[in-house]
Amino acid sequence: MKKLISIVILSVLVCFNANAATTTTVINGLKYSLDTSTKQATLVANSYTGDIVIPSTVVSDGVTYTVIALGEKCFSGCTSLTNVTIPSSVTTLGKDCFYGCKSLTSITIPSSVKSLPYY
Repeated sequence: MKKLISIVILSVLVCFNANAATTTTVINGLKYSLDTSTKQATLVANSYTGDIVIPSTVVSDGVTYTVIALGEKCFSGCTSLTNVTIPSSVTTLGKDCFYGCKSLTSITIPSSVKSLPYY
């Protein structure tokens, strides 16, 4: 019985620690998911308009995070988005990243991006 209780407590702690490593915040108008354990950031879905220049790093609470990805459906439905510039620190674009971006006229994608998913 003690072993079972220990396993349950350990499982809860592992789940709690896994969830505690990620936080979401808006920095200079762009919304990021920040992984506090790896110091990496992913740009996530929000209502974006106009020209977007994504920085290679962002700072939150004095900690610098490297922007490594654009999340799934990151710009999906952003009908007033016109231009997006992606830094060379980004290696991944999420599925449906640009779905429904009818006014998008230019995307600068660096060679660091390994593949281009749908939309």
